[in-house]
Amino acid sequence: MAKKNPYKFTIGFDRKKPSHVQAAEILNETEEKAELITKALLNYLGKGIEQEVTAMNPDSYLPMIEELIRREVHREMDQYKAASDTDKPNEEVVEIIEEEPLQLDEAMAQNISRAVRIFRNE
Repeated sequence: MAKKNPYKFTIGFDRKKPSHVQAAEILNETEEKAELITKALLNYLGKGIEQEVTAMNPDSYLPMIEELIRREVHREMDQYKAASDTDKPNEEVVEIIEEEPLQLDEAMAQNISRAVRIFRNE
């Protein structure tokens, strides 16, 4: 017996399984449930549109991470120098090698945003 409409589904989640409860909560908070499910299934199966973007080599993140660390060190050093009473350089301060700023392309920017959301559990 064939389904009347192959594009409609009724899904029942098991309240006793924490993963089912969490999935139901996510779906209840989402307006475009079909779109979320579609993307999740296609990405899970490795057929998603975003698969190209997320399949980056982890080593490709190193320049971006180095640049972020460099910026943070600069910021901290600037604050340290501003708080210092003397004009003498502190021997404990490590000299930073200046490099050109990292140029991010659209794919890398999307991957960074996605990684941050995953890191924050959003």
